[in-house]
Amino acid sequence: MQMTEISGSGWPELSVLWRRQWPECPPLAYELKNVYADRWVRFHSLPDSQRYPDDESEYAILLYRHNTVLDEFFTGQRVHIVTATYGAGEETVGISAAGDRLKAAHSDWLSRHPRGL
Repeated sequence: MQMTEISGSGWPELSVLWRRQWPECPPLAYELKNVYADRWVRFHSLPDSQRYPDDESEYAILLYRHNTVLDEFFTGQRVHIVTATYGAGEETVGISAAGDRLKAAHSDWLSRHPRGL
């Protein structure tokens, strides 16, 4: 299924940048890590390589560690952070309270939904 830019997303420059940097793959981690294996990296951000936070205290650890990496590599630069939501039909998986507080700075970019939702 093809990716479509969400109408009025305001991110056409991000689409251009993505196609220039990674022309062989849409912004889907499960495809990107295979197509560009030589560029793939995973940061283990929780103790014991735990993949997903279980509670707000682990979200705080995750946020602190991700901000540390961003500060080290990208201080003073514009950074786009791409995240994904998944769901059946028009429903999507909920996000944490910490993620919910960031909604004001969020805008949709692409959709892989057949109707572009």
